[in-house]
Amino acid sequence: APQPRAISAAETALEACLAPIEPSVFSKPDGRPLPIHKSVAPRNLPRLPAVDPCEDQRSSVECAYRDARVHFEEHRFDLAAKGFRKIALDTEVTDLGLFAAQLELESLNMIGTFAEPSRPLCFDAMASDTDTLIDRYCRKPVPVDREDACLTFFQIARDVRRVRAERLVTVADSGHSNEPARRQDQGGDEYRALFDEACPPNVEAGSPLSSGARCDELLFNAHRAYRAADARVKAEAAYRTFFDPRSGLAGSELAKRLAAKPE
Repeated sequence: APQPRAISAAETALEACLAPIEPSVFSKPDGRPLPIHKSVAPRNLPRLPAVDPCEDQRSSVECAYRDARVHFEEHRFDLAAKGFRKIALDTEVTDLGLFAAQLELESLNMIGTFAEPSRPLCFDAMASDTDTLIDRYCRKPVPVDREDACLTFFQIARDVRRVRAERLVTVADSGHSNEPARRQDQGGDEYRALFDEACPPNVEAGSPLSSGARCDELLFNAHRAYRAADARVKAEAAYRTFFDPRSGLAGSELAKRLAAKPE
């Protein structure tokens, strides 16, 4: 008999993130909508067409996009994310698909940021889908009209990994973890990996990897996590990197703080 298909961690994260949720979750107590938080949505979205694309072509991509946009604007981010995701990943690579990709990530971001109770697995779903979107829309050479969107995808990929590292360290610090040292070490490794990717010596200014990376924070957080984990060799390596002239970090405020009193 055929074996049941194993469900991947990415699928599990997506399913948990997109469980039905009331749109009222995304409103302030006085009923005003929350501002988009750390928005990944494009600033200038194309307007919905005056003529309803669903009237005669219910199965068209334009109709599916219209429906997802309506859900998005009504704060039904669970339904919006599902609709945008299908367009972004399962249809031809087009400008509409690129807009859908950005709005899918924005919908996941809104749920992960504001849902009560919290849904941290949304950020794991974002990480998985962002990698897929980069592979689909940002293969080199990247068309000029996709450069801004692809830069956003690269930044999201990095920021979601930063959130994952923060979660590891926060859980370890909270006292609710059975293995705080291991979580601190894992968090330190995530921060260090991000630093090594985004901030290598003489990295090209403005590259997708370095843009907005806050290299000093990444290395400082790695060093602090390693010290909390008593991973002395890794902590010392992070400390040396801070003051290596090639890193360009020795003059930063965090380097001065580290030099005055290693934390």
